[in-house]
Amino acid sequence: MIDRGKLRVTNLEDFKRRIRQTKPDAVFTDRWLSIREFCEKVGMSRSTYYRKSAANELPACVRWGNTAKWLESDVDQWMKSMKDVL
Repeated sequence: MIDRGKLRVTNLEDFKRRIRQTKPDAVFTDRWLSIREFCEKVGMSRSTYYRKSAANELPACVRWGNTAKWLESDVDQWMKSMKDVL
């Protein structure tokens, strides 16, 4: 399973195959979040997002071209782990 970083794909079948390998149980039942939705959900600005992303302090995202998406369950799990740390 991927802990952090970005997963780059070039076509839809490659995308589906790689996602099934990383999260086989959540692929088609989970919701994908955009950067805007991610920032709203975790309560951070886009500038904070970019700073934390550069420092690898965010949950793994899937990159499709210039678009980043997160599985909502990954974000929820990350938020819970951050709450436990603080």
